[in-house]
Amino acid sequence: MATRVEGTIVVQAPISAVYTRWTQFEEFPQFMGGVISVRFLTDNRLEWVAEPEGVRQQWEAEVLELVPDQKVSWAGVDGAVNSGTATFTETDEAETEIHLVCEYQLPDQEEAPGGSSSVEVVRNSAQKDLQKFKELVEDSGGEAEVPSEGGEEELSEPSEPTG
Repeated sequence: MATRVEGTIVVQAPISAVYTRWTQFEEFPQFMGGVISVRFLTDNRLEWVAEPEGVRQQWEAEVLELVPDQKVSWAGVDGAVNSGTATFTETDEAETEIHLVCEYQLPDQEEAPGGSSSVEVVRNSAQKDLQKFKELVEDSGGEAEVPSEGGEEELSEPSEPTG
């Protein structure tokens, strides 16, 4: 059974800067706990390597939807049970709300250190990751950094799934 995790945060930066920074997927290890690397395999397919709770995991995800300054959606492929959507709402000229909804397949009733369930750990981690993302964007003055390795980060609109 998949576990649904939601989080919301307000970032003191223009929506275009927040959206652009979020779509620089290779930067996710800078703010997402347990994520070691994210790299492009194709225009809309990413390879993720993470080590949550000391257990190394690797999976692929496909970017399903990119709506500039509004929405990013993705889903795991090849058996990886995870998906999510980040929506961006301009709450002020220089303020953006991010609402994140993710679904993960977690081990049933597994306890994490301190007696917390794995569901509680993931929920807390998601909010911490949003807070780190907020700090990353705000510490850069609300400006989206231009990717240093041209091309790969400029995703085209994902094609419709086949099959």
